[in-house]
Amino acid sequence: RVYMWGGHNVSHGTLLYTGKANGHWFTYPPFAAVVFAPISVLPVIPAQVLWELASVAAFAVACATTLKLAGWHATRTAVATVLAAGLLLEPVYHTLLQGQINLILLALVLADVWRASRDRPAGIGVGLAAALKLTPAIFVVLFLLARRSRAALTAVATFVACGLVGYLVAPAASRLYWTHVFYETNRIDAPYIGNQSPYGAAIRIFGGADHVGHWYLLVSVAVGVAGLAAAAAFARHGDWLTAAAVTGTTSLLE
Repeated sequence: RVYMWGGHNVSHGTLLYTGKANGHWFTYPPFAAVVFAPISVLPVIPAQVLWELASVAAFAVACATTLKLAGWHATRTAVATVLAAGLLLEPVYHTLLQGQINLILLALVLADVWRASRDRPAGIGVGLAAALKLTPAIFVVLFLLARRSRAALTAVATFVACGLVGYLVAPAASRLYWTHVFYETNRIDAPYIGNQSPYGAAIRIFGGADHVGHWYLLVSVAVGVAGLAAAAAFARHGDWLTAAAVTGTTSLLE
């Protein structure tokens, strides 16, 4: 419903970031709202069904790509088995329960990682994923550290192009987002118990985000450096599946 609200209000000035949908802020870049616009014209139930089907299809693509990165044959039976097992995992069924875009982003990122692992042209998937939800941008750093500079540049160019599309459709909302909203972490419900990142734990331990000092930046930097260094080492040794998993985990721990 938040995505549909964003798609419906993408061209309504700054309402995209000054209004709320069912009590929740729209926290994604304006380009994401542009992508969500087509589903916003549908009734809620058909939109939900189509979105869930698209998410499961994307997860199937991600499962197939994972098998290929692991050096296995992505047969229909293998993909179906991994898909069925994956649906039992909390991050997957929670994403489906909330109707989030995570599985689609996963498919985009892993497709790029697979192409990069074979030194093929890559970067568009990561660029699109980052333009939709920012956090996948960490894979640009992985590409740079793994000496896939062309993939990194392609990802950045794709991200910028998507940002320009968002600006053309919603200039006022884009200015507000990139100058203020994108670094306002208080718009995200960080203290909830499902947030098992060090930052989420620190907020709960110290009684709120306002009580977590700037010292936490050192923790974030340390986790980022260690995680990306490990991921780059795996990638340089040809283990791109582990590199992708470590990079994703590093992003979650930030």
